[in-house]
Amino acid sequence: MKRWVLLSALLVLALAAPFEAPKPGADSPLPTVDNRGPRGLAVLATWLRESGREVRVIDGEIPREIKTVVLAAPSADEFSEAEVEPLRRFVEAGGTLVYLVPRQAPQAALNRWLGVATGALAPLNDEPGVTDVGGSTVTVSGVPGIHTLRVSAERTLDVQDAVQVAEHGVLLTRDLGDGRVWLSAGADLAENARLELADNARFWSRLPAPIAFDEPH
Repeated sequence: MKRWVLLSALLVLALAAPFEAPKPGADSPLPTVDNRGPRGLAVLATWLRESGREVRVIDGEIPREIKTVVLAAPSADEFSEAEVEPLRRFVEAGGTLVYLVPRQAPQAALNRWLGVATGALAPLNDEPGVTDVGGSTVTVSGVPGIHTLRVSAERTLDVQDAVQVAEHGVLLTRDLGDGRVWLSAGADLAENARLELADNARFWSRLPAPIAFDEPH
């Protein structure tokens, strides 16, 4: 219970920050671990650390002890085929990759490797007592402890040889070698503004640590 109270407190602080201390970048759409705005990932990173999980930011090279690598809608630079190869080796050796596929500026090399294509539209719907304009709640099956997820009502994914574990292609998983890849469209599942909704936070709490966010791209 303390863990969820902490998450709520972090969310309030993060979303209030742009109003309390306006500054350039406060409303940045970049999904980075130091962005405290609604679309940033600062709440996720802080909450994971405060919950006892080691969180790092890496620059391409994956340290041997890392168990999970997160690519949060990378769109600043495109991954080359050479940069995809270390990720392939990491997963096939038993690592977990969470690839939040950018809806804009597609990552061609990553998408070819994983067989990613554009999917259906997530349906627009409301949650009682929740203010989330433009959001969609979908049902999850086959993932212990996770029953629903809250994302943006936008295009989702169709992934070759992947198992769809959430409605409308919102969340898919694909086993490669000894490891696993989780895929979802956009950074919706990780964003500060939606982390506390549905079972979004529970998804992240079940990933093996240490967790590394690869952010240079």
